[in-house]
Amino acid sequence: PPASGSGAGRFQVRFQVDNASFTADAAGTSLTSEPFAYAGAEWQLVLFPAGYKSAAESGHASVYLRLRADHRPHPLPRALAFSARLVGSGGGGAKGGDVARRTCSGHNFGFEKKGGRSWGFERFCQREELAAALSGGGGSGGGGHGEVVLEVAMGPAAPLLSTPNGLTNHGNTCYMNALLQGLYHVDAVREAVIDAAADSGAGGVPGALAAIFRALKLNENGRPAPTKALCRALGVDVREQQDSQEFRAALFAELTSHPAMPGEALYAPFEGRLLNRIKCTGVDFEKTWKEPFVELALDVAGSRGHVKHALARFTADELLTGDNKYRAKNKETDLGLQDATKGCRIQKAPEVLQLHLKRFAYDPRRDRMVKVADKLSFDEELDLKPYMVDQGAEGEGEGEG
Repeated sequence: PPASGSGAGRFQVRFQVDNASFTADAAGTSLTSEPFAYAGAEWQLVLFPAGYKSAAESGHASVYLRLRADHRPHPLPRALAFSARLVGSGGGGAKGGDVARRTCSGHNFGFEKKGGRSWGFERFCQREELAAALSGGGGSGGGGHGEVVLEVAMGPAAPLLSTPNGLTNHGNTCYMNALLQGLYHVDAVREAVIDAAADSGAGGVPGALAAIFRALKLNENGRPAPTKALCRALGVDVREQQDSQEFRAALFAELTSHPAMPGEALYAPFEGRLLNRIKCTGVDFEKTWKEPFVELALDVAGSRGHVKHALARFTADELLTGDNKYRAKNKETDLGLQDATKGCRIQKAPEVLQLHLKRFAYDPRRDRMVKVADKLSFDEELDLKPYMVDQGAEGEGEGEG
């Protein structure tokens, strides 16, 4: 049942939705939940499957929390925060009950101003995500119908519903904190670490990392989670700045050395595959080979300030000439040194793409490594198709951009 009082309340709200609700004609049409009680007031969740206002044009569904229209509680609720999460059909969902999540940091649900009675998320999730969560509806096409389940939390302060609350910086550990926050948001990694530590009672690195992930997930006290135990287990000197990529490799090596930690669960989300090619220009010779990867190392310098250009450079052909000619050999004959082109394309894209930005480069004038301070921008969405294996080439269709 919904909680009452000053603590957080968590509950599930169910909507009966038909597939016609996702069409353009249904934009602005809402469904309203049954009332539920929290903090001395009655509330309802309002769902716009085809979106409200501009969300309808961008293909999003909208969700709002509001005071019941005919209910005026006393005293009036003040500055409540809430979160909403799309669980899926019947409390499950195709993605393990974690399809979409949004958090509202706080709103005055009073009556003093217009719109004070409701607050929410105009772009809660993609319309297709909501349609896919229908039980028995079969997606957004056709004329079926089904049930959509949303999990809602309310409380005097956000974040709620597994919203991370940050990590303490114990010195120069920003590189570590950035990596741990990223790993936390990879569901397979987070849950594998927590489950393995719980099943085996593991201490050391797995136990310390699991404790951090649990603290981020539960957020019981609203304070940043400490990382001192993990630093001690790894032998990290918090006074020293380290390389995030090297730290990730060392962390995964420590985790996978533990018998209770399934290595495939850690690496699988990041595993992709490159298709490398060398082709001679003067003789009939071509060689291809596949290469697995868990991250791509991109040049920052000379990439025109954007990750798309860095990826284009990574997958561009390189001309092998002069002192850098390629010695071509086949099974029968040594073809000698030949002019050639060498390049690679992404054959299989990983579920989660890790990009290692090469922020240090050798400066021959100073005879040492120097930091590359060039800006490198990125968009909210990254289309990998321009960097994938070309249509008709070997391995085409094994990955998605």
